[in-house]
Amino acid sequence: MKDKTRGMGSIFQRGEIWYVQFYDDGRARQESTKSTARTDAVKLLKRRLGEVAHGRLVGPDMKRTRFKDLVELLRADYIRQGRRSLPRALQCCARLEKHFDRMRAVAIDYASASAYVAKRLEQKAAHATVRYELATLGRMLKLAVAAKLLPIRPQLPVVKVDNARQGFFEAEDLERVVAELPEHVAPLVRFLALTG
Repeated sequence: MKDKTRGMGSIFQRGEIWYVQFYDDGRARQESTKSTARTDAVKLLKRRLGEVAHGRLVGPDMKRTRFKDLVELLRADYIRQGRRSLPRALQCCARLEKHFDRMRAVAIDYASASAYVAKRLEQKAAHATVRYELATLGRMLKLAVAAKLLPIRPQLPVVKVDNARQGFFEAEDLERVVAELPEHVAPLVRFLALTG
């Protein structure tokens, strides 16, 4: 027995279990509610139609995507592009995996990434290292969205890196160097030192 609402999909029963059917990008999709209550089917159908309308459908395929699937997407992308930094990226993935391994990819969000950042900084990891690890995670999530394994790429925290060199060449050091240079080069060196 099917219950249809024009343009809204449908709900139906197979045995005691209720199912929903709706369209996404012209493809009919069916999903079990795993429930014997009709109201659960109505709620699920409304949720799925809302996700489709916003382009954020989280279907069963997306729910099954794990962190290791993201790692494989990244590996394939690096190989396809011929990037020589693959070993470094895989080291980064190994550190990320310790935190995100048991999570479904759709569960990775700002809060879980912030917890990862806090944990890594407590372990005395350099800010630049943690920033690179987050960038790698962001790339993995972006590839998953492109592969339609995730509905959207979540916002990730930003790790500020403040490691600009300061005072590594003082004024007296400059004058000692200038004293050793030919006279016609000294003004140019002083100018370059002032303008950076």
